[in-house]
Amino acid sequence: MAQAIPTVQGGTLLYQHNELTIGTAAWYSWLSTATTFAFTSAHGTFTARKERPGNRRGGWYWKAYRKQQGKLHRAYLGKSEDLTLGRLNAVARALASPSSMPELGDTGKEMAAQGTTSVLPDPLLATKLHVPPPPAHLVPRSHLTERLQRAMERPLTLIAAPAGFGKTTLLSAWLAHAPLPVAWVSLDDRDDDPTRFWAYTLTALERLFPGSGAAALALLQALPPPLLRPC
Repeated sequence: MAQAIPTVQGGTLLYQHNELTIGTAAWYSWLSTATTFAFTSAHGTFTARKERPGNRRGGWYWKAYRKQQGKLHRAYLGKSEDLTLGRLNAVARALASPSSMPELGDTGKEMAAQGTTSVLPDPLLATKLHVPPPPAHLVPRSHLTERLQRAMERPLTLIAAPAGFGKTTLLSAWLAHAPLPVAWVSLDDRDDDPTRFWAYTLTALERLFPGSGAAALALLQALPPPLLRPC
C-alpha cells in the first residue's frame, strides 16, 4: 500500500499517526526534513513541494501546486521559516481563484503553453520580517558567537559562506540571547527588485523605530517602478 502523503488540515499536520501544530518549533523542524505535503482548509487546497533553483546555487524553498480545469497553477510559498498558517491560507485563497493573474511575460507565456500558470501574491510577507527560530537540535558554535559579539564594536560585519553552511542558524541562535534591537529581512530571488527590496528594508526599520521609515515608504509607493537595464 502506498504511504499517505503528510496532510495539513486546518492548523494541524497529520502524518504517520502523528500530529503537529503549525507554527511550532516541531513544525519547522519537520519542514527541514520534509519534501512534500498536502494542504486543505476552508480557503482551498494544494500540494506543497520543496524545490531548489535549477543551477543548484540557491537554497531550498517551497512551492504550492493545484490543478484546475486541466491547468496546473503554482504559487511560491517561501522558505521553511515562512510557512505559517496565515501564509498557507493566503496561498490557498490565491490558488482557489487564479483568474486575477498578472500579465504574462515571456516566461509566463511559455508556462501557459505548457498548461501551467503562476500565482505570486504581491503583498509583503510579515514572516520575512521576523527572526527565524533556531532549530530544535542546535549544535552550539561558541567561537563564532563570540566573534559576533566582538563585532558589535564595528559599524558593519559581513557573514559570508556558501548556501547551507548555517549563516541564518548562527544569527538566529545568537540573537535569541543578545539583548539587541533587531531589524530582520529574509530575502529570496523574488526580492531582486529595488522597490521590493527597499519596501521590506524600510518596513523592517519602521517596525523597530516607528516613524523612521514612514516618509520614505510613502515616497517609494508614490514613485513609478524603476526601469532596470541589463549591464
